[in-house]
Amino acid sequence: MSVPMGWPANISQRADFGLPSTMSWPANTSAVVVIEAFFGVPPVPIFPWPCDPRQIEESVTFQTAITRFESGREQRRARGLPRRRWRLQFRKGKVDADAIWDFYVAMNGPVDPFLWDNPVDNQAYWVRFADILTRRAIRRAVYEFGIELVEVRR
Repeated sequence: MSVPMGWPANISQRADFGLPSTMSWPANTSAVVVIEAFFGVPPVPIFPWPCDPRQIEESVTFQTAITRFESGREQRRARGLPRRRWRLQFRKGKVDADAIWDFYVAMNGPVDPFLWDNPVDNQAYWVRFADILTRRAIRRAVYEFGIELVEVRR
């Protein structure tokens, strides 16, 4: 009997874990390569730090092209689909604050998308960071910061 995703039920008990016997990696290989070899897909980065749903501001932005004519009339056209944005407020200890900072750096700031679970509607969204991440120490080991997330179409 097989388990979901087509993996044999006893795969973890096999010495080769279901991989070809010739497969090997150098000692400094990243986890991404190993995960892709096992599952056949790249790993999905997930933003795991919860925030208070009362501290989430949500907005939607539209890209609109407006052409104004000499007669005073205007023509409006949508330029793509609307994007949702969320502003999250955090107050975290040093360990979590450093982990969020490291995640921001790992995502190359606003470049790479990741999954975020919205606690307001319990939906997962592909998002990216909007701009700069800043944090402020309010006590010796407590940091306060805001993060803006932008929905990414995949």
